[in-house]
Amino acid sequence: MFFNNHKGSEKGAVLLIVLILMALVASIVADIIKASRYDYSGAAYLKNSYVANTILESAADTTIAMFKDKVLGGTFTDFEKFRKNYSNILKTISGVMDAGELSGKIEDESSRLPINMQSNSNSTKIKKVLVSLLFNLCEAHDFGSGDDTLDNANAYANSILCWIGNGTLCNNDRDYYRSLDPEYGLSGKHIQSTDELLLIRRPDNWLDDDEFMELYNGSGNIPGLKDLVTPYSKGPMNINTLKKEIVMALVPVDRSLDEKLDFYSDLNSARQGNNKAGWFSVFMQNQPAEYKKNLPELSYGSDTVRVTIRYNKGIYNSSLMEIFNVSSSSNSVKYKKYGY
Repeated sequence: MFFNNHKGSEKGAVLLIVLILMALVASIVADIIKASRYDYSGAAYLKNSYVANTILESAADTTIAMFKDKVLGGTFTDFEKFRKNYSNILKTISGVMDAGELSGKIEDESSRLPINMQSNSNSTKIKKVLVSLLFNLCEAHDFGSGDDTLDNANAYANSILCWIGNGTLCNNDRDYYRSLDPEYGLSGKHIQSTDELLLIRRPDNWLDDDEFMELYNGSGNIPGLKDLVTPYSKGPMNINTLKKEIVMALVPVDRSLDEKLDFYSDLNSARQGNNKAGWFSVFMQNQPAEYKKNLPELSYGSDTVRVTIRYNKGIYNSSLMEIFNVSSSSNSVKYKKYGY
């Protein structure tokens, strides 16, 4: 009986060992398959990234040449032709690709408000435009439109100045950052990415986190703060390409929404197809004196452009961004690539 039990035990043990081995083999095979998938996925990712990167580099050469030839010192019409032509180039390339689709755009970076306000007289005027922009965005989102909203917008603009090292009376900001967990200090340097705006102290009881994220990212037809300001251009802003929301922010903040919309409509009509370099000065002659008082420095051209390109292939998509800075005096081009 004992012998029979022992054989049964052996059979049971052998069966258990076989099952364990089968489980191990299955696990190893699964890991190999999984790793292979990861390897394939990784290889595909690298391949697609390389494709997108290579195409972007090729597009960069075209962008540089076209930018020098068509945009520097040009008009709004010149830039619009340039921008539309670039989009058509991407569509043409997509049509001959084996797989995937390209999309992208070119934007004049000087169409945005330079967030790194320099410590000079122009920075005071840039700050006024920023405060007006924040106020208008709050009004558009129904986050407030009274004196408290204006005061809070002004306080946040002051905190931005403290963050980049150009502010005054910054002790409260320093104390605030030290009270956080984890704590951090004032940067004291120019903003490198608009995401830094999420770190900067906001006035108490102004906007909660969800409201500020909506203001920052935008919602519906309302663009986000991150799409209206730039850390990549020092200015001056280009009146030929200036975004609608920035144009409206040139109007004194206490003017009505209708007056701001009318100013944008009139200005946009004046700049469409206008080839005269001084058209804005002529246009402003017919505007209220109050509008002219705090205008920041503006230009009729740009030396900074943002190129974005997206590569889409099924569930895979990759995006890249480059900022080009062109010196018209030396005919040199500098560019920096960013993840996007």
